[in-house]
Amino acid sequence: MIVKCRANNITGLPKKLQEFFFRQDSRTGLIDITPGKNYQVYGIQESDLGKFYLVMDDVRDLPWWMPASLYAVIDERIPHSWETMVEHGDFGMTTTTAPRAFHGHEVDIIDSTPQGYRAFERMRREV
Repeated sequence: MIVKCRANNITGLPKKLQEFFFRQDSRTGLIDITPGKNYQVYGIQESDLGKFYLVMDDVRDLPWWMPASLYAVIDERIPHSWETMVEHGDFGMTTTTAPRAFHGHEVDIIDSTPQGYRAFERMRREV
């Protein structure tokens, strides 16, 4: 799946969503993605907070969950090897569709651990 960045300013998003972004410029609300640039999607997640794509930003070495509203879908094809997991947690029911290598390594990828880097290398082969 490929998406194109439509916007890189999160000031219009609900406050709960703004809290997920650590590299935001507090004066402008800008995050590290480039409008007009295409991004590979490594996962799709939906919860009470909304829909998110797991994509690289322009700074980190590993993907991060970004609000889908910041992107337009260019290629909606999802690999057949991806798996869907459903969890019940702080944000109600969360459905995550991603490569097999992601499931079980979510925290490692988001926290940039060595295991996260290894899992992400396996994920890249499934997109």
